[in-house]
Amino acid sequence: DPKLSIDHLVYVVPDLSQAMDDLEQMTGIRPAMGGRHVKLGTHNAFLGLGGGSFLELFAPDPEAEVPLQELIGVDGPKPRLSTYCCDAGAIGLDALVERFKRQQQTEGDDDSSPSSQLLPTSVESGSRTNEADGRLISWRIAVDKHSVPSE
Repeated sequence: DPKLSIDHLVYVVPDLSQAMDDLEQMTGIRPAMGGRHVKLGTHNAFLGLGGGSFLELFAPDPEAEVPLQELIGVDGPKPRLSTYCCDAGAIGLDALVERFKRQQQTEGDDDSSPSSQLLPTSVESGSRTNEADGRLISWRIAVDKHSVPSE
């Protein structure tokens, strides 16, 4: 039976540069700069955790030309572990979301059911240009009905 696995942890911080400096001082390892999410008003950096998993530092971008979007807690208290992201792997993202949708229908999709608050209801695509090499980075993400679409 295919299983989900942790892809990465998302740690929201008020200042990305300061968080990168602090993490380097604590661990001796400097996180790699990720990039800017122009439509979201955020930027990020990454630190490998081993086994293919990583820590994502996620922060408001002080140079953003758009208002900060409400996304994975970046608009809330900081610093804090905001969320985690799973790799659907062999299950497949579309099949996983369909399974969750069926579960929500069984429970009755009102906002009081646990699945209506926790489980994704659609799959969206996102992308951004890697600032270092100009390469397009793209992803697909399962989002719940309360989420703000990814960039």
